[in-house]
Amino acid sequence: MEAEAIYDYGWGFVNLSGALIDAKIVSGVYAGQALNNTPLDRFAGTVGFRAFEDKLTFGAQYLAIGKITRTSRSRPDDPPVVDDGFDLVNVFANWQINDNVRLDFGVDNVFNEAYTDPQSSWSTTAATEEGKGRTFKIALTGRIGG
Repeated sequence: MEAEAIYDYGWGFVNLSGALIDAKIVSGVYAGQALNNTPLDRFAGTVGFRAFEDKLTFGAQYLAIGKITRTSRSRPDDPPVVDDGFDLVNVFANWQINDNVRLDFGVDNVFNEAYTDPQSSWSTTAATEEGKGRTFKIALTGRIGG
């Protein structure tokens, strides 16, 4: 089940989204166990603001990922390994300098949270901390010739 709600009030906006996932193997020796590398339960909340006649947009996002069940095991009767989920905070800003130039800036994982990316190929068997740490992003986009 997935849901999303967006409210835009001119000088700002709020976006809330979430998903509850129940993906299980339906037959065979592993029947009833969670599928590997499926999307996880998640919640995201974004709040943003606009300024300078909507030329500047800035805000923050909170992302919560639910528990991670790792199902790759050597024997079907081995118990699943369940790891805690994780929470990330991201911030962003973009500035439309003029009709042809835009500057974007963002910081993902502001608090440098250590986490395992559950969608990676080997994270289904071990809790390796392979998620991106604090990541700074900047982009300058231009249009030439209209």
